[in-house]
Amino acid sequence: MDKKENPEHLHELIRTLKKSERRHFNMYSSIQGGDKLYMKMFSFFDQEGNPDPKEFLKKEGKNKKASWYSMAKNRTYNQVLNSLEDLHDDINSEITNHLTKAQILFNRELFALSFKHLNKAKNIALKNECFALAYLASEREYKDTLNTNFEQKKYISLLKEQEDILALFNNAKSYYLLAQKIYQFYLLHGTSIKAKEKIIIDQFRKNPLLLNEKLALSIEAKEYYHIAHSFLYGMVGDYSNSHLQTKKRAELYLKNAFKINNNPYSYLYVLNNALVTSVYAKKYNEVLYYLKKVDELRPKLKADIEKKTAFYMRNHELAYHIELHQWDKALETVKVVESELPYYEQSLNEIQRRILFVFIAFIYFSTKEYKQAIFWLNKVLYKGAPKLRLDLFCFFSIIYFIVHYEAGSNRELLISIYKSGFRYISLKDKMTLFYSLMGKFMKAYLLKDIPKPVLLAGFKQLKKDLIKAEKISRKENAPIYFDFKPWIGLNIEKLSK
Repeated sequence: MDKKENPEHLHELIRTLKKSERRHFNMYSSIQGGDKLYMKMFSFFDQEGNPDPKEFLKKEGKNKKASWYSMAKNRTYNQVLNSLEDLHDDINSEITNHLTKAQILFNRELFALSFKHLNKAKNIALKNECFALAYLASEREYKDTLNTNFEQKKYISLLKEQEDILALFNNAKSYYLLAQKIYQFYLLHGTSIKAKEKIIIDQFRKNPLLLNEKLALSIEAKEYYHIAHSFLYGMVGDYSNSHLQTKKRAELYLKNAFKINNNPYSYLYVLNNALVTSVYAKKYNEVLYYLKKVDELRPKLKADIEKKTAFYMRNHELAYHIELHQWDKALETVKVVESELPYYEQSLNEIQRRILFVFIAFIYFSTKEYKQAIFWLNKVLYKGAPKLRLDLFCFFSIIYFIVHYEAGSNRELLISIYKSGFRYISLKDKMTLFYSLMGKFMKAYLLKDIPKPVLLAGFKQLKKDLIKAEKISRKENAPIYFDFKPWIGLNIEKLSK
């Protein structure tokens, strides 16, 4: 069997097909000539489990060699991809088709028709900022003109056109590479920026490409200009300017519909970033605006990865209601998430799954539905800490402890939860003040039998300490994911009676 191609690849591809794609494959294959054995192979692989090649050969009643089977499998694999390409036509395919037609017509010496398709390819490519394909079309037109007719002005014009297209291409790629370098720096250092990192950030800011937006010559280049600045501002805690840059990026898409039509997946991430920075900048009206934009886009999404991304963006809707304490609306959104979750849960990564679940748990906790809160937190913490950042794991552990405390869980369970969640508390250099304060308070006041006046004093002091911690966290850009002061206030009220 061909070692370069695993038969499981065909099986994996077929399993991703929707009903409409299977139907199109059958229609597409029916008009193809030649041996239709690949249709039988398609049916064979379109089943549960792991199909065995020997079964297929036996079923066909032929004494075929493994090399024949490999060739048949590869042909089937390519036929499925060709069918999907035919069904899911995009702008790149449209441009490429015009280039192909131009070459076919040129080979038949139908030059006028050939140039017509080259111009169509070039114009579509330039309109959609597909600069590499636009350059290819212009270069082909130049070479074909050389072989058919001597027009000096035309040659010079086409060479100038290629120079202009190449300048646009290189300009966009320069901004792309710079934005990616800044993004990788952000992934490495996050928002915990020290003096050494601030020097590097200042060096990024002084890059000539980032000094003047007018140097970005295309919409694509302007997009990466705004991405770069958004991360640079965000890393130093300037959320207002970070949001402004993200907002300008979103406006580029809204003013140039082709970017949304050509790549809905990219637009979803633009909206996602706009939602994140809107929350950080406390621009709640804009959070609502971008949530509506996501809802407007949902019916137009076709690819599974687009639908999955749109589903996960429900977490912004949950966060919005949590931030404004809109618990009735939050519960309505939770019900929507719970109904859609069976379709998308397996496609979420571990971090996405846990963050979504903890949002749901916090909403149930805030509405005093403690059993439901514990159910979702069990799904968050069932694998422990190794795959989570320390701050996220400790944050989840705080909520888990508080929910069990409010639900009236016994002392032994609370001690066990505390020890399990805060065995990392000794790593003080990696702990923010918020986690340290919460951990120490739970240990000192909630794991023991404390007189009511002492417990009341403890809650009051914790509230004061957390207010101070929030101010420090803003300076250090350390996140405090949810506001626990309302919970503290309820306990103070209860203990004061």
